[in-house]
Amino acid sequence: MAYETTLVIGDAHADARFSNERFVALGNFIAEQQPDHIVQIGDFGNLDSISFHTKGKPLLQEGMRLSDDLASMKDAFDKIWSPVDKLNAKRTAFKHKQYKPNVHWMEGNHEDRTWRYIQDKPELSGFVPTHDFVGATERGFNVVPFRDHVYINGVAFTHAPLAPAKNVTLAGKFICARAVEGYQQSVVFGHVHHRSIHSVNRNTANSSTGTRIDAISAGCYFDYNPDYVRGNEGQLNWWRGLVMLTHISPGEVDIETIDIRRIKQDYL
Repeated sequence: MAYETTLVIGDAHADARFSNERFVALGNFIAEQQPDHIVQIGDFGNLDSISFHTKGKPLLQEGMRLSDDLASMKDAFDKIWSPVDKLNAKRTAFKHKQYKPNVHWMEGNHEDRTWRYIQDKPELSGFVPTHDFVGATERGFNVVPFRDHVYINGVAFTHAPLAPAKNVTLAGKFICARAVEGYQQSVVFGHVHHRSIHSVNRNTANSSTGTRIDAISAGCYFDYNPDYVRGNEGQLNWWRGLVMLTHISPGEVDIETIDIRRIKQDYL
């Protein structure tokens, strides 16, 4: 029996100040592994040039340009899909079936920065992009706004889990334990850069053993330390890599994690 797979790409934070080499490795990994579904979980780019954290602080914003941020995101996107395009070109030459995964391109709170940025600058509306920064729609991908969810085989995916009955995102050390209580199915998310899983069994009318529900925090996919963590690198609980899910039954998955160092060693 063939099980469907979903590749989850955690917060990648493409940034013009740092190398995009990791995205070459990611593209080669996708072309070889060929997951059925791909979920880019959001915060694909930093967009620090318009961060509220540096607003009114010219020294911190020195040299930052929104055009550079957007160009870095597009370059990362192109690096990911170039190996897939080459694979499909070969398949076309040999009249083989194209590899066309079901791709969900989610947007996170960093992408949401552009929308917040123009709230008091209406003259920039329509000029500053607020949605689909990389051209994912042109490739037929499903672009998912910040705070929204997508569902694959009974599993929910979102950038950051929401508190029950509230439109606020969860955070904190026990985010997975809190998330699993607020969802009626397994949920996968990014945002906090941690690798963690919390599972519970829920009794159902159709099962004497219950149904397992997982809350899965998918880590992140960047290999640098931003300035704001300088001096505290040793205390970070971040995990960097990719998550591959194998769908065993509706809502239930096997979970494999692949460290970014393995990805870069094996696929660059």
